[in-house]
Amino acid sequence: MKATTMYDTGELKVTVTTSEISREEEEPIRKEKTQSTESGSTAKASTKQPVPVRKTKPMKQSRRRSTTKTMKKRDKKKQARGIKTSR
Repeated sequence: MKATTMYDTGELKVTVTTSEISREEEEPIRKEKTQSTESGSTAKASTKQPVPVRKTKPMKQSRRRSTTKTMKKRDKKKQARGIKTSR
């Protein structure tokens, strides 16, 4: 099945020809590609290994918040008075 369509916009004329591709034409091309890859491959590549599949999603790792250093009684009193410590 072939079809020809012409488009004219005044400045430009376009002719489009379409055709149907039969299945017989596609299959020999695919066979040639697979044969060429098999002949050049190594023994390891020819044996297919199963791909590991995880059925469950991995758990998200939560980030731990760093704990603040416990203050000594002396430092607490300084902070309450508004005096900055050297730490």
